[in-house]
Amino acid sequence: MRRALTARREFLKMAGGVVVPGRRKGGDLDLRAARALIRRGSLGKVAFCRVLRGSVGETMEELRFLFDGAAPVSVDGQNGRATLRYARFVASYEESDRREIVLCGSEATMVVNRRGLSLHRRSG
Repeated sequence: MRRALTARREFLKMAGGVVVPGRRKGGDLDLRAARALIRRGSLGKVAFCRVLRGSVGETMEELRFLFDGAAPVSVDGQNGRATLRYARFVASYEESDRREIVLCGSEATMVVNRRGLSLHRRSG
C-alpha cells in the first residue's frame, strides 16, 4: 500500500498538470467542471478517490454529485477517517479543513481544491 501511495505521489510530481480555475460558492468547492470531465471520460476509469472534508456526509454528497447519484455500498470508519466502497470505485475520507478531492483514473488524476481544478494526464 505504501509503495502505491509513493508511486501516485511521484506521478503527480512528474505529470506537470494543467490548472483550470474553478468557481467557488461560499468559499467551498465548485464541482461542476470536475463532473463534466468525469462524464466526458477525461480521467478514464476512476478506481480511487481521496477526500479531505469537514464531514463524511459532505463527502458522500459530493461524490454523489460527481458520479451522477452513486451511493456507497458500504461505509467503514472511525476517528475522522472512513472507507467508502462504491460499485465502481473506492473512496478514502479524512476529516480536514483542507477541502480537497483527488480522483485517480486510468488516464489521468484530477485534484479539486479551493484553488480550482488541476488535471494530471498519464504520460507515455
